[in-house]
Amino acid sequence: MLFAVIIDEASANGHDAIAKYRDARRALLESLQKRGILLFEGTLGDSGSMMILEAESTNDVLHVLQRDPTVILPFPNRVVIRPLTVNVVGDWSALTGSVHPAVASAATRGVTTS
Repeated sequence: MLFAVIIDEASANGHDAIAKYRDARRALLESLQKRGILLFEGTLGDSGSMMILEAESTNDVLHVLQRDPTVILPFPNRVVIRPLTVNVVGDWSALTGSVHPAVASAATRGVTTS
């Protein structure tokens, strides 16, 4: 199941604090990506980030976020977790460089996804 995670920095000091933990966060994100948990991550607006995670449940997402320095920093953040359904119109591989797992799974079952 896919989840969208939005982390909104509520503090004006957020950028400075996050810079201090940049290497630790990068290592976490790389680990999550290698394990197939993190699909996308990027800056959201002027003061936040968004991640697309694959997990079994919201509790699994919370477990992942407990290791993210931008979530556990000592200033207030707002974290929003929502289940996500991706409706791809067009070629997913053009966006990601690979076939989406749901499309690959459907193809093995003989289901067309165009």
